[in-house]
Amino acid sequence: MKIFDSLYKYFKKKTGKLNFSGEKHNRISKPRKSLKECESNLPYINAEIFERGLNGYLNYGLYNVTGEDSSGATVSVKINSINEASAYQQALNSGINEPLKVTAEEFKTPTEQQIEYALDLGITLPDDACHEDVSCLINRVTEDDERSPEEALAIYADRKGSQFSAWIGEKAFFNLLFMKLAHRDKLAFFIYCVYCYLHSKHVGNLDDSTDAELFYKFADQYSADKIVNSSLNKFEGESLIGFGSYEGKTGTSAYIVAAKFLLDNKNESKNTGE
Repeated sequence: MKIFDSLYKYFKKKTGKLNFSGEKHNRISKPRKSLKECESNLPYINAEIFERGLNGYLNYGLYNVTGEDSSGATVSVKINSINEASAYQQALNSGINEPLKVTAEEFKTPTEQQIEYALDLGITLPDDACHEDVSCLINRVTEDDERSPEEALAIYADRKGSQFSAWIGEKAFFNLLFMKLAHRDKLAFFIYCVYCYLHSKHVGNLDDSTDAELFYKFADQYSADKIVNSSLNKFEGESLIGFGSYEGKTGTSAYIVAAKFLLDNKNESKNTGE
């Protein structure tokens, strides 16, 4: 079976052995383990942003917010947010009136069907994984998405408001990020990925790049360009991983314009040694 053949080769190369568990998954442990303490045979993004919830390893928490609507009736909403203060503000922005009560809640735990399917695929499940974590782990195997995103890139996506699991695969991550980015950020991120490809660099945190100003200059210059934006809209995020690794499109108008922009503006680059 293709999935098991792929999984076997991957784990054999990484660890020299397969670590499959046939035992039932212990859903929630108290206190929750840190990511470094988790046992899983798939790589993950190791960052503190994934310990904001009561359980699971997502870069946000789950909050129940209770307040009043315009008629004075009591209403409650579930909000995914990075902290209690942010959930409070999101509730106000949605039209719920003060006084507000914000309560942190646990994420949905994995279903027995999820657990059994994951174990059948040979996945070792972390003790404190939530429903979303396990979904990501399953997709890593079934969608041939075994690699994990860079930690610096995850920090960038977190700052831009993307919500994801520490166990999200690289392709799924790029697709999510590129879909969620605002237009200016999407243009800047696109040329940053072109830059990384041309310089054989890992895609990390764009905003920490010494050439971030140059990338945003491109975004501003081409924000209303119909040809570039029409071309850009045909890209999926995973196409930006190494342009060619996952059917990246180096012959498109967006890529050609971005590559030429980098060449024409190379004197403005602060990375003069590259």
